[in-house]
Amino acid sequence: MSTDVEMSPAGFGTESCELFLGVGHNSSFGSDVSRLITEEDLIDCVFITCDEERVGKVPASRLIEYLFSTVADIGPERQHDLDDLALLLDPDGTNVLIDLETYRQGIAEWIKELRDRSDEYAAFMLCHGTTQVDVVKIL
Repeated sequence: MSTDVEMSPAGFGTESCELFLGVGHNSSFGSDVSRLITEEDLIDCVFITCDEERVGKVPASRLIEYLFSTVADIGPERQHDLDDLALLLDPDGTNVLIDLETYRQGIAEWIKELRDRSDEYAAFMLCHGTTQVDVVKIL
């Protein structure tokens, strides 16, 4: 293990990101992770992992591809969520280079949209007295 550990702006080391995300290490939580990881840490870890050249900018497509690969069991009905993120990060589809702050802003907006949609769905279900089982029967 290298003693020269690159740190994220939040102070989270590259090696810790790799350990947590399962990149090149045993992905189990071991003694190397000394604190609970926050949502912000995880967001930074994805960026740091995708910044292979360590230049502080990552192609939008690399971030989306990485996220897609980490949720291998994603169904086609959830693919649109990642497509939405791609549009937030790269609206023109030119595979722009994204810095950490732009990535943080885009992913924060995306997460908020996902949570809002989830809340709207739950409210709809409650208002209409429909359970998830009823929806499955309808489909």
